Amino acid sequence: MDLKINPGSDIPKYQQMADSLTGFIESGALKVGDKLPSIDIISRDNKVAKETAVQAYKHLIANGIIISSNKKGFYVQTNVTGKQWRVLVLFNIMSPSKEIMYRGIVDTVKDKAQVELYFHNYNFEMFGNIIRSKAAMFHYFIVMPHYDPAAFDVLKLIPPEKLIILDRPLLRPIEGASSVHQDFKEDVYDALTVNKEKIKKYKKIIVLFPGDKNLPAGIVDGIKSFGARNKMAVQVSDTVVPKMLQPGTLFITLTDDLLIGSIELQQQAGLKLGKDIGIISYNENPLKRILSGGIATLSSDFEQMGRTAASCIR
Repeated sequence: MDLKINPGSDIPKYQQMADSLTGFIESGALKVGDKLPSIDIISRDNKVAKETAVQAYKHLIANGIIISSNKKGFYVQTNVTGKQWRVLVLFNIMSPSKEIMYRGIVDTVKDKAQVELYFHNYNFEMFGNIIRSKAAMFHYFIVMPHYDPAAFDVLKLIPPEKLIILDRPLLRPIEGASSVHQDFKEDVYDALTVNKEKIKKYKKIIVLFPGDKNLPAGIVDGIKSFGARNKMAVQVSDTVVPKMLQPGTLFITLTDDLLIGSIELQQQAGLKLGKDIGIISYNENPLKRILSGGIATLSSDFEQMGRTAASCIR
């Protein structure tokens, strides 16, 4: 019986053995009444000391999961283990939308899992180090992947049945892994279409899309599709300058710094927001509800995304 012991893990070997055996029981590979391998056999097959195997079995006995029967061996006593999953959540950056996702995850798993949150900050070395050092320490991984193509190989270190990709799909899917992601192009197009009567009072759309922020190109594609369908000119810029502030222009800002810059220029120009020009900000943020009397937002349901990702933990 291969228990996949990781010698480099921070988790004690006996705990890894106990967790693996518990996993076999929970999955049904080991059933109530099944006899477990002897101490000699399981220590030999997994290349661990006998004392380590003894500790693992003692741990399972203490938790009422297995039983020792008068020197005849060890048997599975129950498949109700009451084990609490350890879940690693790896986000790219901290932001209000990520906070909402995280809350959705934690509220969904409740007491059945311990959740630990990490950030890779778009740093590939940090991304790789977190995955490599934690791959054997958690039961599930909810990951916002790094955009570097080499991230695929790093993610392959995680058993696919334990991997849940969040926010963006992988360019190369990992068979067996779960994925909860946005269809940026279609979602943006649909959201704009629902509100097209309000949007069409403007003559032109300017998308403020910084190229250095690793933002999904599908957002711009969806806006361009909406513009083409509704005969509205669409311009894409990575910054906002005063000459852009022309009456009849709708700005769609992809980052908060460009949102603030647009509002400052609008105020300096003496233009009325919602009348002379319009601003739609990407991603919901509680502060945007009160900024300049309320800023319209274009946003996914981040809480539901977190809840859906968490529902993949079973």
